[in-house]
Amino acid sequence: MKRVLNDLTPLPGNDLFITQYWFDKQTDPPLHFHEDYMLSLTLNVKGTRVTGQSVDNFTEKDLIIIFPRVPHCYKRDEAFAETNCEAVAVQFSRDMPNWQLFETEYLQPIQKMLSLPVAGLHFSEMVVDRVRERLLQLPGLRGFESVALFLDILNDLATAGPDEMHIIGTTDYKTQADGNERIKKILQ
Repeated sequence: MKRVLNDLTPLPGNDLFITQYWFDKQTDPPLHFHEDYMLSLTLNVKGTRVTGQSVDNFTEKDLIIIFPRVPHCYKRDEAFAETNCEAVAVQFSRDMPNWQLFETEYLQPIQKMLSLPVAGLHFSEMVVDRVRERLLQLPGLRGFESVALFLDILNDLATAGPDEMHIIGTTDYKTQADGNERIKKILQ
């Protein structure tokens, strides 16, 4: 197994979120975790995804939210080893569900979604089709326009139907206060 790393691009203190976009034959990242949430869209590649204690296949349209301090990695199938994949990752604050703004009626669905005791959430291809273009636009935007689009995407995810959103792992997933201790246990 490859070495486990902490997040290589931590969320800066004054940013609501950061986005990254890839379109290439990138190598599979090793098992790692982030201190914050990560929304991940992966396109045009298939393989195996580890999220917390769950190992699942991912398809050519994979959209998940990985919760804070949850170890995760992707391993592409051999048939896709030389395929140009497309991916967008959005990291956003682990404190977001506790912000008073998200206690307002209109944003409570997002707060409720992000407060679930799970390792992550997986969204159906129907949801991917609804948010794909907006997620691909997000890395190129700045300022209020990017914030409005980000909240629009989160709202779409939070209001997805029960057949469009699935819990990754168990409904009682717990991360330890010190993510490094959890990683040490995984390595052992």
